Parts: sequence; C-alpha cells; structure tokens
Amino acid sequence: MTRSMSLVWQEVLVALSEFSTPFSSYGLQSAINRLIASKAEKDIKQDMPNVHAVSRCQISQNDLNILQSHLVGANWLQLTTHGTRVPQELWQLTSHAKNLSNSARSHA
Repeated sequence: MTRSMSLVWQEVLVALSEFSTPFSSYGLQSAINRLIASKAEKDIKQDMPNVHAVSRCQISQNDLNILQSHLVGANWLQLTTHGTRVPQELWQLTSHAKNLSNSARSHA
C-alpha cells in the first residue's frame, strides 16, 4: 500500500537533532522512517480500524533525495569529513539548524 504523508519542517528538524554524531544518508532515511512510522500507524488505523499492525513504513528514495536536497538548500544539513580511513558521505546539522532546534525546544 502506498500513502502520502505530510510532515512539518519542525518534525524533521527535531528528528535530525537527535543525532549527536555525523550520520550517513542511511541514518537520515532511518530517522525519517521512524518519524513517519508512528504517524502512519495512527492514520492507517483510523482509516482501517481492524488492522492489527503496520509492518513497515518507509520514505521513497526519490522523496528522500528531494528532502535531503531541501535540507542542504535551507542550510540545515551539510556534508562533513569524519576522520575515517574509508571515505564515506556523512552529514551533520549546521549551526543554523541547531540554533533553530534549540529555539523550537525552548518554545515548546
């Protein structure tokens, strides 16, 4: 089953601010999948009350690429070099995103 789901930017920022170390694109995908899974189960059970469980929710690869591009464009996410011997694409929140996250938490 394929469904559309809307998130607000604050939800995405809060999910990403839980990373204390640089993360891979897979880590980004996992964080978004956890975020949508909790919302999806509630939405699906509302539409189909007899559903016992929701087994898997995931963001499509295309939507993940678009989201990642928007996060970079908004200066929330940046590539980082992490002292590893094997080059790996790792991401981290920018200081701008961290400030926004801290501000959102203090107003919550």
